[in-house]
Amino acid sequence: MFHPRQTGFEPEAVQEEYLELFNRGDQAVNLEGWRLDRGVVFTFPEVILEAMGYVVVAANRDALLARYPATANVVAIGSHAEQQRRGNSG
Repeated sequence: MFHPRQTGFEPEAVQEEYLELFNRGDQAVNLEGWRLDRGVVFTFPEVILEAMGYVVVAANRDALLARYPATANVVAIGSHAEQQRRGNSG
C-alpha cells in the first residue's frame, strides 16, 4: 500500500495507507469477489470500476478522507470482517 509522507519522526500513519486501481479499458468492471492477497488481504464487495475510472482501497476510510477529502470511490479494508492486514512486508 502507499505510505503517506511523514513530516518528522512521528509514528507511521498506517491508517492512511491506500492503493489505487485504474480501469484503462472501455467498459465498466464489477469487482465483486476479486481479491488482493499480497501485502493486504481484501475481497472486494460489489464495486463498479467505471471505464477509465479509479477505485481507492483504503486501510481506513475515515483517515483517508480526513487527509484527502476530495477522494471519491473509496472502499475500506476495515469495512468487511473477513479482511485482515498483513503488515508492510508484502
